[in-house]
Amino acid sequence: MQTVTPELATESSQLREVALRCARVSAAYLIGVFRQGMAVEDKISVHDLVTEHDHASEALLRQAILAEVPDSVIIGEEGGASGSGRVTWHVDPIDGTVNFACGIGFWCVSVAAAIDEEIVAAAIIDPVSRTEFSADRTAFYVNGESVQRGPVRAESAATVICTFPRFHDLDAVGALGLEITDVLTRSTGSVRAM
Repeated sequence: MQTVTPELATESSQLREVALRCARVSAAYLIGVFRQGMAVEDKISVHDLVTEHDHASEALLRQAILAEVPDSVIIGEEGGASGSGRVTWHVDPIDGTVNFACGIGFWCVSVAAAIDEEIVAAAIIDPVSRTEFSADRTAFYVNGESVQRGPVRAESAATVICTFPRFHDLDAVGALGLEITDVLTRSTGSVRAM
């Protein structure tokens, strides 16, 4: 883990702001087309979709990021890796595409910045609830307000939201996927699938 020097703290904060601004561009586009007709294709199967808006959203993210930080590598879920530079951006243009395509208001835009393969800043925007989550190496924010970490709760009291195991997880790991799910379900307060 990188030591958080004053220089890294400043750069991390700046990259968090860039991530937020870029994610907002995509979120504004997506909320405008949500629950409208759209072209939808199977990526791997009917359980893993991609829409025309995934591609459009990722193009907007790439354009916005490169306008602010031209010397960047961008790794997108739909378009793979491109560019070169010190900062690597990981973008998921619609995190929750199946929900988006089905008109279920549980999806977001996710953007993260890494330096030397370590995440230093991130933004997640939920356009439906108008909630913005962001973090840098010094703080975590919800809708621009710094959030203090609450007391650490025992794992047995945790609520976990996950979609594991999906069909391709089971294809990859077989019965081990069900065993992992069993351990997760028994060791936490509750598991929610969405």
